[in-house]
Amino acid sequence: MADVYFVVTLTNAEAGSGPSYDAFYSNDCVTYSPATPATVFLPSVGSQSTITIPNTAQCVRLTNINSNCNNSVTSSVTPTTTTTTTAAPVTTTTTAGGTTTTTTTIAPTTTTTTQTVRLNWNYTEGGGARGEMVLYINGNVVENRFNTSSGTYFVLPGDTINCEVITNDCGSPSGKANSYTISNRVVLTDAACSDGNSSIFTPVYNVVSGDLGTTITLSMYSICDTACV
Repeated sequence: MADVYFVVTLTNAEAGSGPSYDAFYSNDCVTYSPATPATVFLPSVGSQSTITIPNTAQCVRLTNINSNCNNSVTSSVTPTTTTTTTAAPVTTTTTAGGTTTTTTTIAPTTTTTTQTVRLNWNYTEGGGARGEMVLYINGNVVENRFNTSSGTYFVLPGDTINCEVITNDCGSPSGKANSYTISNRVVLTDAACSDGNSSIFTPVYNVVSGDLGTTITLSMYSICDTACV
């Protein structure tokens, strides 16, 4: 097992967050161990820090250690890997009729590339909505947010993606509760609108081999407005 470097970027921070966070890694996204260093300093959105984790790690988690807040954010870190193997050249010497001939044959180079699919998600609340989003990968909850947020996951062919969006407490004059999603995968685009409260539970998108090397985008919204958007 080798160690690799992973760059942690703070993409969103609520009031009272940071500036220090505990960093953890997991090989199964269930049991977590401290990364190296175990604590990183991320004073503002956009701040970055490099940690060392095993190359077998599947998830990285940051836990806020501010006395006012101790929530955690978890992201998949499955990388794109490339393995190149080059065999040594083969040299053959042949002697015939007093003449010596040396031939060197260069062996071919074999390159194997494993790609992943990037999932960029974001969630937006607006118009005074009290909202919630739940992101599922393979039927498991990987994100559950109650405020404007964003993040990234890496998935593979055979994985599934879907989400739930809930919008509550929309009152006059913005009494229409709009729960909706926009995605570059049509299956994940959905919408609902009603007075006061609404919710959606999108169909499941099955990641396919044609998605390899591409980015799936999923934008989720809980918006109170004067009309259905």
